[in-house]
Amino acid sequence: MKRLRILSIPCLIFLILFLHFSSTSSLAAEANNGWRPVYDTVLMWINFGIILFLTIKFGKAPLLNFLESCTNDIASEIDLLEKEKIKTVADIDETNEKIEKSNLRLAEIKEKIIANGEKTKLEILKDAENQSMLMLKAAHQKSNNYIAQAKNTFRSELIDTAFGMAMAKLPGQITKRDNENILKNYISNISEKV
Repeated sequence: MKRLRILSIPCLIFLILFLHFSSTSSLAAEANNGWRPVYDTVLMWINFGIILFLTIKFGKAPLLNFLESCTNDIASEIDLLEKEKIKTVADIDETNEKIEKSNLRLAEIKEKIIANGEKTKLEILKDAENQSMLMLKAAHQKSNNYIAQAKNTFRSELIDTAFGMAMAKLPGQITKRDNENILKNYISNISEKV
């Protein structure tokens, strides 16, 4: 792999210089027909060889060090990103576990709330039934009181009416002697009770 890198750098430099020199030599050849274009081409190739030799001799190590440091930096950055990826995946898994636990807990809470709701519903229905029974008893007692009151009112009105009718008819039928007998009976009843 290192040899391939070492060979690829000079080849790249060679290609760039070749393209550069071949374009300038063709321009020079068009202007002048003679030994000068060949001489210029040979000198360009000699200069190219010297530059290539100097580049490989003195630039190879710094260039390879630079490329190796870049490779190491990229490799360490990839390792760092890989570690971050592993950590992120672990965090995602942990979050998914927490979500799963939360969902289970939420289901348990929901079941408890429903159970408490049912229990409260039954208690409310029982309380409502008890209150309705109490209200029915109170209404029954109230109606009995109204009936008793109505009976008493009717009885007293009946007595008043009977007394009024008796008072209207009796004065003509009761004699003085009857009055004295009633008064004696009344006094004897009072004296027995005391």
